[in-house]
Amino acid sequence: MALSAFVGEVQRGRKADDTGLDPQTQAPFFAILKEERQKHQPLAASDTKWLVGLTVQLVAAIRAEVGVVGFWKNAHAQEVLRGAVFTFLDDHEIVPFDSADAVADRMLELAKANHAKLVKP
Repeated sequence: MALSAFVGEVQRGRKADDTGLDPQTQAPFFAILKEERQKHQPLAASDTKWLVGLTVQLVAAIRAEVGVVGFWKNAHAQEVLRGAVFTFLDDHEIVPFDSADAVADRMLELAKANHAKLVKP
């Protein structure tokens, strides 16, 4: 019974929350960033606002790249984007340097899984 409720929730998609992020495109990325950040330090209210702003920037950059025709068939383009995400995470000190590689990988996996939503006008 609990599983069927969960499946229904997943199929309906994320609901809007108080972050103001798009529940279909931005919120999943925010969830990963928040989860990873909290592994290393508690998240204060001001950190949440800061993380929301960074999520908007990051998703905009990802959308611009994955929207290119044939992006997921171009290994070089994917590696360039992964490197850019890694640099973004490091430059803004969202996660520790030694975690940024794995988080960048998760971001690309999420982008691939949500490709249709990300490229939608």
